[in-house]
Amino acid sequence: MAEERSFVEIVARDPAALHRLREHDLDLFRHSAGAHGGGFAVEGLLSTAEVERLRGDGYEVRVVEPAAARSRAHAETATFEEWLASFGEE
Repeated sequence: MAEERSFVEIVARDPAALHRLREHDLDLFRHSAGAHGGGFAVEGLLSTAEVERLRGDGYEVRVVEPAAARSRAHAETATFEEWLASFGEE
């Protein structure tokens, strides 16, 4: 079973620390990188182990929400007949 992941915001103290995140091989959203408050931040999708590793390396990591909270699969399921009916087919 895969480890659960969460959407996070990682805050670094300077641009160099933000760039060093590349060394960690993380699932980061580059388009979100930039200045944030008193530091620099980027968003990503990380496992609990990755969050703890970054915190140990001195990064501030804010967990925004579990990835499952944004998944529609558990809320939007249908039988084949229901799916077919949604297209107006009989």
